[in-house]
Amino acid sequence: MKPPSLEKLNSWRIKTGEKPISNRVYSKIILAFSYSGGKFNSTAYFRLQPAFRKYGEPLFSMKIKCETCEEILPFTSFRFATKIGGFYESCKECGVSDYQGFRKFNIRRVEKGEKPLSILKYKALKAIYRTRFGNYNPHLKKAIKKMETVFGSSVLLKKQECRHCKERKEMALFTPDYSRKRIYQKCRVCTAKDQAMRRAKARKRKKSKVLGSSLRKTG
Repeated sequence: MKPPSLEKLNSWRIKTGEKPISNRVYSKIILAFSYSGGKFNSTAYFRLQPAFRKYGEPLFSMKIKCETCEEILPFTSFRFATKIGGFYESCKECGVSDYQGFRKFNIRRVEKGEKPLSILKYKALKAIYRTRFGNYNPHLKKAIKKMETVFGSSVLLKKQECRHCKERKEMALFTPDYSRKRIYQKCRVCTAKDQAMRRAKARKRKKSKVLGSSLRKTG
């Protein structure tokens, strides 16, 4: 979108309970949240409002060192989390979308007496053991171990294409039928998506039945 005027920006701020800004601060906001083509990134602006609320005008001259790539970058290269009251340690390029999941993952490791992992190692695990939402799934590691026990180590080496998402994956990442010792051509992610859809449809049917029953009673 085109950069908003000072009046427009202040109207946004007033609607969200913020104080109006001066022309000087307005110029810094437009500079910080505009692309090279001159378009204004309103999404980034609103997401970083809590950071502006906390740091004020000094935010626009703030540089942060990414703990992963060790580059010193502008604040707009980092996500801000209201829960932790600050910026993430890693920039958007190096970091993970589910940062809270990463923190909880390391807390659980420490509680079990294990050393915490770096973001890079966590991302490598997440790339393999992920849920249908793309988050890390610790239970999948146990499931893959069972696949290896039942079907042999070949499931870790051989790959096949999922009939649904068309992605080639290791056979250990596909849905098994242990009783028949069979591996379907449907990956675990697609199976989880289908199961979620079936549950949603079942809830919808149940809700419509209850609604229909109550309408008949009132009628």
